[in-house]
Amino acid sequence: MEKFNMFDPKNPDYEKHSDLPKAMQKDYAEAGEGFVKKEAEEKYVQAEEVAYKNYKSGNSEDLNPLDILHSEALVDEKKKTEETPEFKRKELHDLIKKLDQIGERGEGHYDVREEIANMVIKWFRDDKEIVLKTIPLVNMNKLDKLVYKFTNDDDVVAAAIKRRGLMLGFASERLQNNRKLALEAVKEDGHYFEYATKKIRSDKEIVGEAAKSDSCAVMYVEGDLKNDKAFLLDLVKLNWYGVDTIKDIETKDNYVNSIKDEGIKKWYMFVKSLLDESILKNKDVKDQGDIIVPEKKGGLFSRIFKK
Repeated sequence: MEKFNMFDPKNPDYEKHSDLPKAMQKDYAEAGEGFVKKEAEEKYVQAEEVAYKNYKSGNSEDLNPLDILHSEALVDEKKKTEETPEFKRKELHDLIKKLDQIGERGEGHYDVREEIANMVIKWFRDDKEIVLKTIPLVNMNKLDKLVYKFTNDDDVVAAAIKRRGLMLGFASERLQNNRKLALEAVKEDGHYFEYATKKIRSDKEIVGEAAKSDSCAVMYVEGDLKNDKAFLLDLVKLNWYGVDTIKDIETKDNYVNSIKDEGIKKWYMFVKSLLDESILKNKDVKDQGDIIVPEKKGGLFSRIFKK
């Protein structure tokens, strides 16, 4: 007797259903003088029902159950073909070509970028070459999923942070402490500095780069930089978005304390901590640079100093 895993229904010894090994008989049904898989029998019964419904509705097409099964088989075969990596690779190529034709900001570009990202994430997430090729093409909200398998890969992470500096936060600890990558990240987006490692936030050059686009980065320095007030104050002055001049420090302190936005309070108090006490005691600070109340506008803090 054949072993279960060696069973071959085409064996000439199996002419009738009763000839089959008992362990296999439950999977087959009698069909005329032979036998068929129960799954095939069930499909044929379903095809007969479809053919009958077509007949009753006056639909002259697909009245033969075998024709119906043949059509379904063709559809299944097409689906199998379309679900192969080779087919998806061609489909991805066509999408990239379509995006190129649309243009970087052309109508429908967002949807095409989403399709590209979803396809790579599903089919080619482990393919470094394809991931690298599509990093510049997908919408930024899909970058973290796109590079998920390559968080410790220098090339992939470097390409990702060129699109969005914050992507370094998704990288491995080794790469998050990579000085070169951290510099690139803060150049692209100074906001990343807040989420950088302590080692990176202790680097004078990196905080300097971060402050060029986000002076608030200075609040998150580590190590000896915390005590270098002159350096930090110079960085704060890199970005200012001015509003009201402070004439009376105490009055303005009361005003700021009444603000519900904790971020603004934190920023104001941080800047105040950097100022020399002699400046704070001077009610007329025009000669030393007017201190400005920070206000939130357009997602950025307003000017702190005014020359």
